[in-house]
Amino acid sequence: MPLHDDYEKTLGAFDKILTEATVVSQTCAGKQVPARSWWATVLFTRFCTTGVSLISLCPRSRFSGRLIDHYDFGSVASLTRNLLECYLALFYLCIEQIPEDEWIARLYLLQLADCTSRTQLFEHLTPQDPEIPEYDKQADELRAKLKATKYFRSLASDVAKRALNGRTPHFKKRDEIMIAAGLQLGELKAAYHMFSTQIHSGPLAFYRMGEREQGRGVENQTEKGYIAWALTISGDLCQRSTQHMRTLFPEAGQK
Repeated sequence: MPLHDDYEKTLGAFDKILTEATVVSQTCAGKQVPARSWWATVLFTRFCTTGVSLISLCPRSRFSGRLIDHYDFGSVASLTRNLLECYLALFYLCIEQIPEDEWIARLYLLQLADCTSRTQLFEHLTPQDPEIPEYDKQADELRAKLKATKYFRSLASDVAKRALNGRTPHFKKRDEIMIAAGLQLGELKAAYHMFSTQIHSGPLAFYRMGEREQGRGVENQTEKGYIAWALTISGDLCQRSTQHMRTLFPEAGQK
């Protein structure tokens, strides 16, 4: 995987890109807009908020507020994967050019996944929670609406069955959304794999860290390179997201 030697330069570039994105986000706030654009403002706000959290973890950033530089690629990787998933959700739900009936089906599936996820959460916490039947009722209503769409009726039986169980918010798989968005699949698949091992503390996250002084918070070239790599990916996703928002909101960020 590519490592970047100039950590400070990469950090500065991401700071500039993120600052521009937050200006655009603030410009888009509070407007009466069609549903797709409204969802875009929700996802873009989340993207920018996560981006600020990401840069706050980076040593020597103006957001870090630390007296001691602390190098933690594992935490940076977790937020970078979150940014990638947020970008894919933004593109899938708000940007990709699709027929209205398909978009409605995508929205119903998203709402169905939300209902089933909340049901599972409450079942783990309080199995007898009175909100569970209400979420189950909403899920059944959403399944009925979903099955009534022309797009859903065109799906292969296995895809339709998977959608109705409510465990996935998207009809498309992650790789399919990446391709549709014009992303470089090879590097991003490698990055997603690498970032995921950090989130779950898999062996790749710690197995060889002693050889390179990684994972202890101290400055080292390997970890700086990994963080810069994550910032480069995040910066590209941030630029793409900002451009999408400017397409939806032509006045966004204009002085």
